Amino acid sequence: MKLAQSAVEQKKAACASVSPVFTSIFRWNNKICKEKEAQIFFKAADHKLAELIAFVEKNHPYDVPEIISFTSDITGEKYEKWLNEN
Repeated sequence: MKLAQSAVEQKKAACASVSPVFTSIFRWNNKICKEKEAQIFFKAADHKLAELIAFVEKNHPYDVPEIISFTSDITGEKYEKWLNEN
């Protein structure tokens, strides 16, 4: 939650939606790990993407945080204006 809050406060993203906690099972350093995690969906304008990624990589507790970007071609004009201003 702190990462999401900081990203919005520092204008790296216009919005951050935090999912409920779930369990992730993954391989790390040749071990199977099981961790409680939450996903954060950041909403940011394209021109802020590189800055947001750098922020997450610097501030996330994992050495290799999952960062996936989606491009949206369909947005309302008012939403797009708000996104670009924030």
